[in-house]
Amino acid sequence: AGDAVAVMCLLRARDGTAVMAPMGAMATVSFAPMGAVREEGGRTLASRAVMASATCAVPSLGLTDATPARFEIVPGAPARVTTRLDRSTIPAGERATATCAVLDAEGNTVTGSSPTLGLAPMGEGARVTGLSVQIERAGMYTVSCTLPGAQSEGAELTVRPGLPARLQIARFDDA
Repeated sequence: AGDAVAVMCLLRARDGTAVMAPMGAMATVSFAPMGAVREEGGRTLASRAVMASATCAVPSLGLTDATPARFEIVPGAPARVTTRLDRSTIPAGERATATCAVLDAEGNTVTGSSPTLGLAPMGEGARVTGLSVQIERAGMYTVSCTLPGAQSEGAELTVRPGLPARLQIARFDDA
């Protein structure tokens, strides 16, 4: 996805030999499914990761290719990593687990990548293990899946104070 798609339309005689198009006959190309390609700067670019087809036609001659060219558009290089948390608020000391989605520049899902998890601010009482975080101090944090060369979109995590860890009782004189 993101690369140029080049299509060449050839007119052929019944015996299969290539023939020149008559003066003024213009070939057109249509792609399926809709949205598989996009036009940009006079070029046709692969957009959506799908099995696609290109069909040539010469409307002025009433000709349409009965056997469209089929091709596969695969995702491009990772460009963006999004982060989603199983919950946006946790009590101090508990865990939140992230799900990372890796996308190419066209928004197609890229498989086979292994993002890592980061936490900001990172400090004492905060641990990242695999795709989960455990934080012991209340506050606001940003959890981000990261992948070299890709833009990262983090998710906000609120850590609220947990129950008191200790209760101390003392007697005071009334006067």
